[in-house]
Amino acid sequence: MSWSVDSTKHLSKIAIVLLTSLVILSSAASCTLFGGQSLNLGVLKRENSDGKGYKFHFINTERKYTGEIKTNNLSAASGLKMIQTSRNNLYLLTEKNGFFRTTDGGQNWERKYLFAFESTSSDKRQIQRDINNWVQKNDRFIATDFNVSLFNQEVVYLAGQFEEFGRIFKTENGGNTFRLIYSGIEPKGFVRFVSTDPNDPERVFAVTGQNTLIRSDNGGETWEKVYTFEGKTIVQLGFYSDESESLFVLLKKEGLAVSEDLGKTWEIKALTKDKQLLSEKPKGIFGKVASKSDSGFVEYEKIVPINKGEYWLLIADDNLWFSDSLSKTFLKMLLPTEAKKYEIYDVVVYPREAPDRMLVAINNKLYESKDGGRTWSAEDKIGLSKPIGNIGQILIDLSNEEVIYLMLVDKKVTRQDGLYQTISSGGLFRK
Repeated sequence: MSWSVDSTKHLSKIAIVLLTSLVILSSAASCTLFGGQSLNLGVLKRENSDGKGYKFHFINTERKYTGEIKTNNLSAASGLKMIQTSRNNLYLLTEKNGFFRTTDGGQNWERKYLFAFESTSSDKRQIQRDINNWVQKNDRFIATDFNVSLFNQEVVYLAGQFEEFGRIFKTENGGNTFRLIYSGIEPKGFVRFVSTDPNDPERVFAVTGQNTLIRSDNGGETWEKVYTFEGKTIVQLGFYSDESESLFVLLKKEGLAVSEDLGKTWEIKALTKDKQLLSEKPKGIFGKVASKSDSGFVEYEKIVPINKGEYWLLIADDNLWFSDSLSKTFLKMLLPTEAKKYEIYDVVVYPREAPDRMLVAINNKLYESKDGGRTWSAEDKIGLSKPIGNIGQILIDLSNEEVIYLMLVDKKVTRQDGLYQTISSGGLFRK
């Protein structure tokens, strides 16, 4: 007997009782601070209709597939990526707890399983073993990235590694069922990034562990190698506008590479630094036209295109930078943190107030600028009494910019080669 995840109501009462009595392996690990105080992870949400002040609260309730409601069940989940597709629909990918979806704005999250539950037994003990094996099989998938079709929020591509091979899975019903659409051939390989074409619902791009770009023109049914960045490390894949010709990758050492022919050829743009700070420039005046004498960056982490590439934010060399053109120098922003050891996890711009109003996540603090990064709010904008992990991602709500989601990551997690990884892991997929 076999059930897909969306038809779990057909599970026997015995299986449901057994499942709810299990100690779920993925949530067994707890995060604590040195003082023994629990460190809260998962997702925070700010709901503030009047726009006065920041009022964050945790949205970590999980609705188990048996129907059971578990409050704060995601409080130990370290996030990898979060995407909002409509007012109430969000997807969340976690490091060890699985892939989740909410259709009610975060009030309840439901885990979406890659592999369906299967059992042919009516014996209670065997059913329990089958359930254990099912959960463990899903937990063996090591996720790296996911993306959602801009044309259909039910279509999701999920990338990572399973049984030591790079894989991409696809769902066309919001995660109720998945099917394998790509499997690498290199042992201990993996798929690092996946991105969908904003102008073609059938075209999908992905990056393998060998820094090879692959492409599908039929929704993942077939794939072809497009380009290999020999001797280089890709740390980001995406589009800077809603046109197919805006495909880009960010290279760890070399800078931004842009392709206007769907990945066949690339132009690498070596970005440069300005000697002046952004705060030293009058408002509306930015960097100068770049020249060969300007200093380059040592290491790139993340780039954020604004208004289809009209402006650019850059996280590189442990700092945050801004430019109004890729052909001009980037100006360094003075950040408000006084911490000796810090990491810039994310930066976002309010779409309706770009490029003036923005938020930056530094460790577990959130700061705001209303003048394009020249000055920042001097205090943490979260204001919770509970200790939280670091802020791995900021999402500004699509329909109401006063609603903000924060994805939290464990304190031991840092961005390595474009992916959030545990510092003590020793490298990608070494657990």
